[in-house]
Amino acid sequence: MKTSETPVSNSHFSWSRILMVARYYRPRLRMQMILYPIVSLAVFGIAAVADSAGWSGTLAASAFSWLSWLVVFAPLAFAAGGSDRRISAVLPVRGVEKCAFLLIYCFAVVPAIVYLPAKIAGYLYFGDPSMGAMVDTDYLRYGFTDMFVDTAQLLGMVSMLVQTATCLWIVVASSSRQALRAVAGVLSLNMVLGMVTALAGIMYVAGNVDAVGQMSKEEFTSGLIGDMQSWMSHIIIPVMAIYAIFALWMACRAVCRKQY
Repeated sequence: MKTSETPVSNSHFSWSRILMVARYYRPRLRMQMILYPIVSLAVFGIAAVADSAGWSGTLAASAFSWLSWLVVFAPLAFAAGGSDRRISAVLPVRGVEKCAFLLIYCFAVVPAIVYLPAKIAGYLYFGDPSMGAMVDTDYLRYGFTDMFVDTAQLLGMVSMLVQTATCLWIVVASSSRQALRAVAGVLSLNMVLGMVTALAGIMYVAGNVDAVGQMSKEEFTSGLIGDMQSWMSHIIIPVMAIYAIFALWMACRAVCRKQY
């Protein structure tokens, strides 16, 4: 039976108890802590080989998009059942302290061990930790503007935040098949995001149906990119940010409710 008045629940926020949570989860997280930096360096190696071979800079840079999946699915390490869930629920810590550890690990520690090794290698290899040397600087010929590329990069970061928050929420809120449900939820979310992006393009074409036939290829591309940028800046990114906050709040709420 859940107790509402305990020495722990009445005490102040404690970083020492957060460290206790870290020690409890350490065996479960050890594999990620070891493998993620190795995968990061391996992906950098693939991108560096692609760049030195003279392949498309976009192809080389896209290799780093693979790393985002490591961050997105990092919360799967907390998926557990049976006795593990019961032991976790009775740790002498407050729910908010356990939630703090989950957030710090998923949104600070994991991105650091995923991206820092590649950025350090990029600095040593290119003298550019931003990996700018791998980006196809000829993207302007496709009609993409600098502002559109910056907005798309922001969308990518927000999208990674949203997917990670969704994965964490499902893992901590589900009572069974946590990993399966989390993966299905993230993939479903990606489908929704893809449909919304496609909808923006469809609405642009529908709104300019009479003029499409008279537009040159450059005019059509420029108009579509401008419309997509407006959608991303004013609708998609703000809505995703609001949803991410909601998903994180629901995840923390689930953690606190299950902590005894």
